Amino acid sequence: MIGHIEDVLWIAKRQDDKLGAQAALDTVLAQRNLVRLLLPECPAECRPQLLTALSSASNLAGWMSFDLNDFTSAAYYYQHARTAAHEADNDELAASVLINMSYLATWTGKPREGIDYALAAQGWAGKTTHRHLQAWAHDIAARAYAAYGLHDACMRELDHAHARLAEPSGEPGRIRFYYDAADDRCGPAFLTGIRGRCLLQLGRTGDAVRVTEATLPLLDPTYVRNVAIRTAELGSGYAKLGEIEHAAKLVGDAGVLAARNSSGRLMSQVLAARADLTRWQQTPAVRELDERLAACQIAPLSP
Repeated sequence: MIGHIEDVLWIAKRQDDKLGAQAALDTVLAQRNLVRLLLPECPAECRPQLLTALSSASNLAGWMSFDLNDFTSAAYYYQHARTAAHEADNDELAASVLINMSYLATWTGKPREGIDYALAAQGWAGKTTHRHLQAWAHDIAARAYAAYGLHDACMRELDHAHARLAEPSGEPGRIRFYYDAADDRCGPAFLTGIRGRCLLQLGRTGDAVRVTEATLPLLDPTYVRNVAIRTAELGSGYAKLGEIEHAAKLVGDAGVLAARNSSGRLMSQVLAARADLTRWQQTPAVRELDERLAACQIAPLSP
């Protein structure tokens, strides 16, 4: 039964990757409720594995709530996931949950909390031999440092993340319920894309554009949300450089991708990139962009 629940959670995660959280959240919550029903009668020898399944379901529910911009629910589920991971003595999962908690804090304007969670995640990830998990913990710390404006600390964490990926590892590829090391979720291309995002936040726009543009073609196109977010960020970079036609095309491309994935977080990224073009509201390129976004039901046409 536990193995079946784990399989359903993994399938739900892949549905989220392709279609967005709305396509998978109900499935995850149903499995979470099932685990909670089973837990009181669970034999002692199975309890750590069932607690791991509970933590994983809660972690996924938190991630999907976060992606739908339901930050209160995300924090609630993450806290439950963290408690269950520690009760199960699962260092790997504890690190994964703390990484997600760091990202939520940073995204909602609390980068100092994000740094705290990221450093805790690094501690637990360091107790495992999963180099991808360790790289992921450094990556999330870099995002928090960038949001707080600490350039050198951010670059140092990104360098640590790339160094972890360069190390040999005999661990199995998949850390279940979040990512597969064989895909791009925490691979070199993904981390390079995060470097571009951090550079953009830190005001190094030209460098950010060069890094992101080189990275975008290397991302796995089946991870629609990742590709769309990087595309929107590249559009923001070109807008900041004053290259309006190119920026408008990229933001429109991101909007088309966003229409395929029910991610509130992605939608926010597209609209933020569009806001970077406000100064050029009346140009033909931006008017055409607004028509593309309106056709995707993302934003109304400009007045």
